[in-house]
Amino acid sequence: MKAVIRKGFRWTIISLMLIAFTGSVQGALRPWGDSASLAELQGVFDGIGSTIDAVNDQTSEALFEPTGAGNSVAAYVATVSWGWSDLEFGIYSMNDPSQRVKLFNESTAALGDSVVLTFDEGLGLVASVDLSNPLDPVVIDQSDYFVEFGFYAIAYDGASVVEGPLYSEDSLNPGGYARFLTYEAKGDDVTIGDAGTYNDINHWYVAAEGGNYDGTSTENADFNDMIVQMESITPIPEPATLGLMGVFAGGICFSRRFFQKI
Repeated sequence: MKAVIRKGFRWTIISLMLIAFTGSVQGALRPWGDSASLAELQGVFDGIGSTIDAVNDQTSEALFEPTGAGNSVAAYVATVSWGWSDLEFGIYSMNDPSQRVKLFNESTAALGDSVVLTFDEGLGLVASVDLSNPLDPVVIDQSDYFVEFGFYAIAYDGASVVEGPLYSEDSLNPGGYARFLTYEAKGDDVTIGDAGTYNDINHWYVAAEGGNYDGTSTENADFNDMIVQMESITPIPEPATLGLMGVFAGGICFSRRFFQKI
C-alpha cells in the first residue's frame, strides 16, 4: 500500500512540475497572426523563391550563436511597408541587451545588401563589416564581447526614437508581445536583389514588427517592416528555459529520494 501511495505522490509532483515548466516557457508561443495579417510577409517569401509558410513555419527561437569559424553573413531581404523615417536592425547580447551591433538601416539598405559578422573571442570583439566597405568594421569594446545574441530593432522619426529597442525575446518587449518572427530556411534556391540566386540551406529569416503594436487591433502586426536573412547561425535555449530544466531535473531527483523514505 505504501508503495502505491508513494508512486502516486511522485507522479503527482512530477506532473505539477511539468505543468509549471511548460507554462513558464510559453512567452514565445507561435504561430503569431494568420494568413490574412501575414499576407505581405508571405508575399516576400514567395517572391524570393522560398517555400516557407509565414504562419505555420514560425519557430519560437529567439537567441542564436554563430556556427563554424565564428563568422556569419546577414542579408537585407525586404521592407514592404514602413511609416517612420528609419528602422535600425541588429543583434544584442543575450547577457546584456544594452550591448548592440547595428547591421542595417532601412532608409539606406538595398535588397541583397550584405554584412559580415565577425565573432572573435581572442580579440574580444564583435564586428559587423559592411561588404561595400570591408575596411570599415564596427568594433565593440573588448569588455563588451558577446557570442550569444538575439535581434533588436529601433524605430526613428528623424533623430527621435519612436519605439524601441524591441527584442526577439518577447519577455523584453512592452507587454511581452512578439516583435520578431524567426523561420528556418528550407534549402530553396532564392533570389535576393544584388546577392543573386543561391541555396538558402543553413540560413534563418528574421521578420521585424516595428510599428506601435500594443496587442490590439489598432495596429496590424504584419511583421513586414524589415526581413533579414542570416547565414551560419544556430539557435540556443533561452536562459529561463535552461534554468527551469535544471529545476525540473533536480525536483525529480528530490522526489525519488523523498518518497524512498516513506
